[in-house]
Amino acid sequence: MTNTVLLVNLTYILDGFTTWCFDHCFVDFQKILLENDLLLSDFGEIKMYKNILLPLDGSKLAEESLSTAVNLAKIFGSKISLIHSAETFSLLKDDRETESNILKNQLENYLNQIKDDIENQGIATNVVLRIGQSVNHGLEICDYARHSDVDLIIMSTYSVGGIASWAIGSVSDKVIRHSPKPVLLLRASTLSPLSDKVILLVDDGPDMLDTVEEELEMCQIYKASDYDTAKHYLESQTFDIVVLDIMGVRGFDLLKESVSRGFPTVMFTAHALTAEAL
Repeated sequence: MTNTVLLVNLTYILDGFTTWCFDHCFVDFQKILLENDLLLSDFGEIKMYKNILLPLDGSKLAEESLSTAVNLAKIFGSKISLIHSAETFSLLKDDRETESNILKNQLENYLNQIKDDIENQGIATNVVLRIGQSVNHGLEICDYARHSDVDLIIMSTYSVGGIASWAIGSVSDKVIRHSPKPVLLLRASTLSPLSDKVILLVDDGPDMLDTVEEELEMCQIYKASDYDTAKHYLESQTFDIVVLDIMGVRGFDLLKESVSRGFPTVMFTAHALTAEAL
């Protein structure tokens, strides 16, 4: 009954710890059950995951969790909730409503395609959308898990080298820190072209820094919100890419410093058409 112990130990680990990281994709324990003519009832009182929450953002990385969620759902008879959060950036109310409706239609089409694929495998699935201004994707996931009947959250993250042998993206990190429910974290089987890249982000707006960091979660990120901190990083570290704001951080002075160090540098700003920026 070695396989019995294996499954019970897996269940105990998932129940006892908030996070468990896999080196490889989830093993199909349903096959083990069938090969040994076993039922879940044979294991007595074990933790059942009836509602699995699967955050998606349209990336291949996030979608790598699909097969694991489906396998677990088949074993435990679970339903799967697909959640996607998106942020609107329009300033005027009418524009925000238009942008929100466009996003809603796009995301519903995307999630419903995945929902249909999962339901074709006999698994009940529902779709959750969170759209608004200043959306914190990690906290949105935690908020839904806290107020809904969620038993387990499954997410993928990139494995990167460098200083940290296991680096967790900012969204995954927020979920792990704030989730009221167990989190199953899977290492992606494919590497991003940006994996291991060391990037300096400079902007006086914390929301912008957090947003870009979330998009570059496979990288090692240094963040600076003022000129002096950014200059210190440029003088003491080596970067693959430097991303600079223009206004509020003396972006042009930092640009000269970055170019003098030979770092590829990108400038972003909301004032791209002003005479000074041009």
